[in-house]
Amino acid sequence: MKRRFIDLLSQTYTWPQQGLDVSKHGTLKFHGVDLFDVAQTHGTPLRFHYIPSISLAVSRANEWFQNAIESHHYQGGYIPAFATKSSPFRFSVEETIKAGCHLETSSAVDLDIVQHLLSAGMITHQTYILCNGCKSDRYLNGVLELHSMGMQNLICILDNEDEVHRLLTAAPKGLKVGFRVATEEDPSFEFYTSRLGMKATKIMELVSQLHSSEMLIPTMIHFFINSGIRDTAYFWNESIKAMRLYTEAATHCSSIRLFNIGGGLPIKKTLDFDFDYASLIHQVVEQLKQTCDEFSAPHPTIVSEFGSFYVGESGGLLMKVMLQKSQNDRERWNMLDGSIMSNLPDAWAIHQRFITLPTNGWFEGFERVSLGGMTCDGDDYYNDQGSIMMSSSSTTMDQEVHHLFMPTYSRDQETYVAFLHTGAYQETVGGYGGLQHCLLPQPKHVLVRESEEGISVETFREAMGPESTLSLLGY
Repeated sequence: MKRRFIDLLSQTYTWPQQGLDVSKHGTLKFHGVDLFDVAQTHGTPLRFHYIPSISLAVSRANEWFQNAIESHHYQGGYIPAFATKSSPFRFSVEETIKAGCHLETSSAVDLDIVQHLLSAGMITHQTYILCNGCKSDRYLNGVLELHSMGMQNLICILDNEDEVHRLLTAAPKGLKVGFRVATEEDPSFEFYTSRLGMKATKIMELVSQLHSSEMLIPTMIHFFINSGIRDTAYFWNESIKAMRLYTEAATHCSSIRLFNIGGGLPIKKTLDFDFDYASLIHQVVEQLKQTCDEFSAPHPTIVSEFGSFYVGESGGLLMKVMLQKSQNDRERWNMLDGSIMSNLPDAWAIHQRFITLPTNGWFEGFERVSLGGMTCDGDDYYNDQGSIMMSSSSTTMDQEVHHLFMPTYSRDQETYVAFLHTGAYQETVGGYGGLQHCLLPQPKHVLVRESEEGISVETFREAMGPESTLSLLGY
């Protein structure tokens, strides 16, 4: 085997890959953007989003669903919605809307965003607004206010029976409602049934109660599991139960004509990722058609609520290797100028892996390292390259071994590390704009766009300064 980093990678995986390539100077290119240049120009740590990736993901999903609907002669339509909780930033929400998405909300503040978008002309009174989650009084009041403003496709997805009573007390006229199904959780969970939604028997009681109501109009059955849409026995078991519940509810109540598949599609977190999206969506449409035909129910319009799939692969995080430490004769630590656990909380909290590559030095030799964050916490580290590590559990008594390779460290060469496809949830779960562990500043945040003039990089937020930190602490 040759001893250059690029040879190690290309001999292990297909390279280059979609959106990933190396320049003639040995620097990493992300959708044509030289990340080494971006890091040197804007400094690190640096968070970035490549905006064109978002609309591309929306278009791909829309095409898969339309092809499946046509192929199976499915009689219902398709409505794509963006789950704003995955990335509630204006640039994400507006880009998905421009690409044809409607919106799924999960909090009262989401409805403040809807009000802003409506005032700005980004959405209309015909836009679908799917109000999900367990609702506070302020959240429900926001739903009622939008309804009173004439939002024709506002749907309050009921999480519990108490929400029904509170809405009926407010006596809205013709408010559309959906019903979230309480699914069984994955066998690995500590509890059996999801805390969200209602059991099927309770939903049918409410359908019977409301089917002739002039205040609340049953419209949708909503199905969601945490693992998302996957070709697994668990997914099919829960989805088919929800499909059968739809047929029962739709047969009983003619206004129920929407089936929300919730969840999401996986995104590329490893270099060997291989997922047949089109085939799985064809199977979902085919199974829903077969279930409806079996029980003589009308084919519903399919509603999706994708978040990570739309925005996840747009984002990334750049950090600089400040120095290397050798703690013993075989472990090398590349110490970074930011915190991994604060800026990529999923890597710490749920052991999520991200594609992790050097921005430069691809034509140099390589070595096995671990990456260390700047905080004093022992969990602030990362040692997985997104499958280039060649993990193994067969010889270690089920204890997974990770390998992370980087170009050989040199004090004379500036080296940066890119964590890729981090665009969903990491900012909000990590506490964007607030206090970070060990009082490290919130990184600078830039947006990468494309136009006829070429690629542009604009600053979205500057790095958080010490004055802001001290003010939050009361000093």
